[in-house]
Amino acid sequence: MYNDLFLKTDEFAERVLTLGYDANHNYNDWRKTSKIKVSPQISDGILAVEDILASFKTIIIFERKLLTLSAGDGDESSNALISDYIRLQ
Repeated sequence: MYNDLFLKTDEFAERVLTLGYDANHNYNDWRKTSKIKVSPQISDGILAVEDILASFKTIIIFERKLLTLSAGDGDESSNALISDYIRLQ
């Protein structure tokens, strides 16, 4: 899952750059703006899975907002990218 999300983050950052915007590429800045919380529960399997599920919920809510925005702007490439992410999750 980590590797998959890493690749998707990179892919989406490339899309942002293609659209002419700056992608946030600094980990410290990203961590300040992220809605995903760092889990202190990694040694407790049940709590770790609960945190992972909560993180996916946050990601999917954000992706659905992006899907709506990209559809409204007629940005088929971003729409397809986000749609694929949602489908795979």
